[in-house]
Amino acid sequence: MGKTTAYFQCRTCEDKPSFDDAKTVFDHLRQEHGFPPGEKIEGTRQMVSHMDGKNFSASTYCLQFGSVLIYQYMHTERGNHAP
Repeated sequence: MGKTTAYFQCRTCEDKPSFDDAKTVFDHLRQEHGFPPGEKIEGTRQMVSHMDGKNFSASTYCLQFGSVLIYQYMHTERGNHAP
């Protein structure tokens, strides 16, 4: 496999803020959406789309925490030798 980049976006907030990692997402859920500090945050993850290209793959997931929707976008570059 090659280099994977990912980012998250809160689809519930009006300004649709983006985040670079899961820790920042959980901080956002606690600060902006009222999830209690120190408690485990549980949710569901569902694939929205996936695409394979000659030298890349791209996936989008919908993460749902109560009524809050977070989208996770992932893109993986593959070398020319990849099938």
